[in-house]
Amino acid sequence: MKEKIDLALICCYNDEKQLNELLLDSYNEQDVECEKIFIDNSTNRFSSAAKALNYGASISKSNYYIFLHQDIKFLSSDSLKNFYEELKKCDGILGVAGVKENEKKVFTSIVHGKNKEIAGKRNNRQERRSSNS
Repeated sequence: MKEKIDLALICCYNDEKQLNELLLDSYNEQDVECEKIFIDNSTNRFSSAAKALNYGASISKSNYYIFLHQDIKFLSSDSLKNFYEELKKCDGILGVAGVKENEKKVFTSIVHGKNKEIAGKRNNRQERRSSNS
């Protein structure tokens, strides 16, 4: 039996196939289990992903949350356990994707998108935008 941890995965999605093939398939291989709140917004029930994610947090029974996109995949079976341990160490705030270059820590073991880009790493589009600033 998998260890239950005090963590909620909250995802607003609009593509159920992508959710199942990426996020859920990789979740099923995790060493732990946690609360899952997946909000189907394919009918635009919520006017933004932020509103849907905030709703998900408001109904969660967990003390720690991870807000996810439907197109990410955990790279190792201990990803969630590692995220959870890091969340407990840093007062519950941990950036995974979109982390600034000069931040002290990038903690990631997920990829996103069809090209499986590493979350939290600077990609070519961001480099071009920075050089044009």
